Amino acid sequence: MDSKPTADKGYAKLKAEGKAGWGGDESDYDLFKLNIERSLVRAKAPKQGRVLELGCGAGNLTLWMAQKGYEMFGVDITPTAIEWAKEKNSTAEFKADFQVGDIADLSSYGNESFDIVIDAHCLHWIYGEGRQKSYSSIFRVLRKAYWMRSGPPVLRS
Repeated sequence: MDSKPTADKGYAKLKAEGKAGWGGDESDYDLFKLNIERSLVRAKAPKQGRVLELGCGAGNLTLWMAQKGYEMFGVDITPTAIEWAKEKNSTAEFKADFQVGDIADLSSYGNESFDIVIDAHCLHWIYGEGRQKSYSSIFRVLRKAYWMRSGPPVLRS
């Protein structure tokens, strides 16, 4: 099932309403940021390096992490979301790289090219074989052990 048309319409509507992204207003992202910060500390993750955000949407968390000093990359399957993220990126002080892509096929990124991968509410939308392909893709691009998701960190052995 292809959810891109529905998500595209959703992102267009949110943008027209003046929202910050899928998560709502900018203040609604504060809890996401707090959870990410806590997870990074718990996992003793590096304080710098290359980070990929899965399902980056309008780029709010990706740009926030860039501001913290990480070299940030965001991928989302929804073209409208990536257009919005690139718009924000064009005026942001700290830059990120945003690409339309499917997390089950991260072939545009090399093996072990990221220090951290963040799942900011993406994988729960993927079921069955797509989820297993996504895990394989994620672990292939990870250098070491830091995959952050909304829950506790998952460490790759």
